[in-house]
Order: sequence, then C-alpha cells, then structure tokens
Amino acid sequence: MSDRPAGFASRRESRVLLGSKPASRMTTAARYSRSGFGDHGYPEPAFAGRTQACPWLVPREDPAFSEHGVEVRAGRRGIERPGRRGVYSPLPDVSEPAVGAFWIQTKEGFMVVDVYADVVCPWCYVGERRLERALALRPGLEVELRWRPFQLQPGMPEGGIPWDVYARRKFGGEANARGAFAHVGAVGEGDGIRFDFGRVASAPNTVDAHRLILYAGESGRGAQWKLADALFEAYFANGRDLNDREQLAEVAAGIGLDADEVLGYLAGDGGKAEVRASQEDAYARGIQGVPFYAFDGGLSVSGAQPVEAFLKALDGA
Repeated sequence: MSDRPAGFASRRESRVLLGSKPASRMTTAARYSRSGFGDHGYPEPAFAGRTQACPWLVPREDPAFSEHGVEVRAGRRGIERPGRRGVYSPLPDVSEPAVGAFWIQTKEGFMVVDVYADVVCPWCYVGERRLERALALRPGLEVELRWRPFQLQPGMPEGGIPWDVYARRKFGGEANARGAFAHVGAVGEGDGIRFDFGRVASAPNTVDAHRLILYAGESGRGAQWKLADALFEAYFANGRDLNDREQLAEVAAGIGLDADEVLGYLAGDGGKAEVRASQEDAYARGIQGVPFYAFDGGLSVSGAQPVEAFLKALDGA
C-alpha cells in the first residue's frame, strides 16, 4: 500500500465495501439524512435510515469528512482493490451481471468506468472534471463512461423544495451554509468550474434528470457524459430548475437531442425502473454516497479525488 497517494480515505460505515464496523458516532450527514424532510413538513425519504447526504452539505469542520468531499474512516484510502481481506469485490459470481456491474476488459486499451453520481452533488461535478483530466493524460486508452443514477435525496417531493429551506436545514444555519458554499466554490475554481449558488432557487427531485441521462445514452457513446456535464453547469452555474421538464429539454437540445422527443420521453415512465434499480444496486454494493467510480479490474475511487488517484485506477494501480 506504500505506492498509494497519502491522505486518501474511503467512506465511513460501508460494511460491504470495506469490511469495517460502523462508526460508533453518527455523523452530521447521517443525522440529517436519517431525519429526512419530516422535521419541516416534507415526506420522509423512501430509503430512510441509509446515509445519502452529500458530504459538501456538512460544515467543513466536521472531522468525519476530508478535503475531497469523502466520508472517512481513519486508516482507509481512496482506492480499493478486491481480493484483500475485508474489501468488497464488485465483480459478482454470477453469469449475468446486475445493473451497474463492471464489464470484463475485452480488448487491450479498452475500459468501462461506471460513474455513480447525482446532478445536484457539486463534488460529482468536481470529480467529473478531474476524471476528464486523467483521461486526457491517457490518450491511448479507450474508455466508456457509464452513468449510474444515485439520488442523494430519493424521498424529495416531486416538485422539489425551495433551496433556502433545504440549505438551512442541511447546514444547520445560514452561516454554515455560506461557509460550505465558499469552500466548494474555491475548490471548483481550481478545477475550472464556476459555482453560483446565489442563482440556485430549488432543491429538485432528480429522477427526471437521471432518466434523461439514461435516455441520452441511446444516442451513442459519450452522450451521457455530455448531458451530465451540461446539467451540472445548468444547475450550479445558471440556476436552471431541474424539476422543469421544459428546461431539461432545453439543456438536452444543447447537446443535440430533439427537445420534443425528450419531452415525450419524460411524459412517460421510461427509465424510472432503471433509476430505482441503479440506486438499489449501489446500496447492495456498499455504496452509500457519491461520487463513486467503478473501474474495470475491480478498482474503485470514492469521492472527488485528485487526478493522480484516477490515473492509478486507469493504470490498474
């Protein structure tokens, strides 16, 4: 393990992934996610009792979180490999892989990376940019990035809730919210990302956004990634309402999809079962938060880690 970058940490309370005992103390994120929205008049999440809180939504001074937006346990690192005692192997011992399972490498220089993320998670946006930079440093490697839906708040009302209500409840006060915004904004600036939280008006239910990204995948390789990037920018930089299907269609049209066809798709039930299946699959694999990147060969990267961590995963560590 001496060849791994120092200072990386994997997620707390992931028994399957890390083979560790749950922390004796429930973190701020766990307390908030377990309380759901019931404390201010909104429904409890459908998956109540599981930690779904995005790490950036917790005051930075909370010792349970690292600078990379990863929920941590002492002594654990950000790159994990199967085959070691207590470490979860994502390759199931079955003939047909479940939703989100890795593909076996079929030819030299080709890799599939499953990306578990949510479009309202700023660390997922940061991680996307860092993974892109790592891929640019490996031009000879053909990589397919597959979007795996993971809702941080699966019990969010269909129309979402006002952002100021959500932020105050999540951060425990306006001062904490400002501090968290400043921190993630500074990190994003270093990665070429513009966060403008002052323009964000609502905390949306992201089912339709995830459905749309899955739909984009039918347009060819790379379309999911382009749309995910466009949705990140639309939400965090431009304050677009991701609950509004008209606005979702406009964003999709920006990457070449037909807006009318998108609206027709969103009006139906297409993709809803797949979004739910991806969430349940993530839980079954021990994934409790995002971003989470699953690479061919069994390596995984948890959190918006530095480019070097992604390079190690791409190279097989």
